[in-house]
Amino acid sequence: MSIAITKWGNSAGIRIPSVILKTAGLSLGNYVHAEVMPDRAIIIRAVDPPKKKVKVDIHALIAGITPENLPDVSMFETTPVGTEVW
Repeated sequence: MSIAITKWGNSAGIRIPSVILKTAGLSLGNYVHAEVMPDRAIIIRAVDPPKKKVKVDIHALIAGITPENLPDVSMFETTPVGTEVW
């Protein structure tokens, strides 16, 4: 099946016929990954949607530190081995 590349605003695009979407099990809103092969073939694979970034509050993390959840640092050697200055 040949599909024309058309102008969409300042970009170019293709319209994917519904029969191809249905056969691939895709629908509007799904995400795909496109890869160009050396022979100019374009491989389009369905992918999971990108994960939402979680905003981390460093102050809340620090506030959650307790003596019970501090790491055991006794496993680290503190005796100088060479000419280190501690």
